[in-house]
Amino acid sequence: MRYLAFLMILLSVLHLRADGTTFDDTVHPYFQTYCIECHTAEEKKGGMDLSVIRQASDFIAHPTALTHIIDVIDFQDMPPQDAEAQPTEEESADVLAWLQAELQRQRNAAPNDPGIVPAPRLNASEYGYVIRDIFGTTAFDASAFLPPEGGAGEGFTNVGGAQSLGTSQFENYLSAANRVLSHARITPEAGFSWSPAPQGDAHYRSSTLKKTGAELDQLART
Repeated sequence: MRYLAFLMILLSVLHLRADGTTFDDTVHPYFQTYCIECHTAEEKKGGMDLSVIRQASDFIAHPTALTHIIDVIDFQDMPPQDAEAQPTEEESADVLAWLQAELQRQRNAAPNDPGIVPAPRLNASEYGYVIRDIFGTTAFDASAFLPPEGGAGEGFTNVGGAQSLGTSQFENYLSAANRVLSHARITPEAGFSWSPAPQGDAHYRSSTLKKTGAELDQLART
């Protein structure tokens, strides 16, 4: 609430453009002369009520009005051609420039907060690339053991908010990881390497990996 109050005060102070165009001296009179007759609370043609825009800061409470007015003036849809009072090109250009500058000011003042962004998991292709890069092998494609991704997220398969992970899919990832572990060789001396042939059972591989991880961690600390 404090932020909104500060923004309204700031806009009321900064609504003067460099060329001298202001809301009070130029924009509001333009509305009153060429627009208000058809856009009041009673008329409200096109769903637009300009009687609520009495000062620059009123655009904060009615954000869609700003973009709508810009569009209709820019495309010369308003005032209509059959209206008795018509603005000059210079008048419309000045008002349009002020409105566009106001829109840019509001966008710059608003916090760039996308909200909660869920962390994405590795999709099938990314999982395969990670295993390939870690172990330096192209002989094994881990992504082949994972189901294909859906098309959510505007067609992208790595958007966390659009990804799902059901029980069967989770089991596929575990199965792929187990196959990787059957070929993986991790030693303190050689680091990560790949064995063409699988070796050992799953329990042995898991315990060996934990032991080797602890050894690597110990080496990193010394």
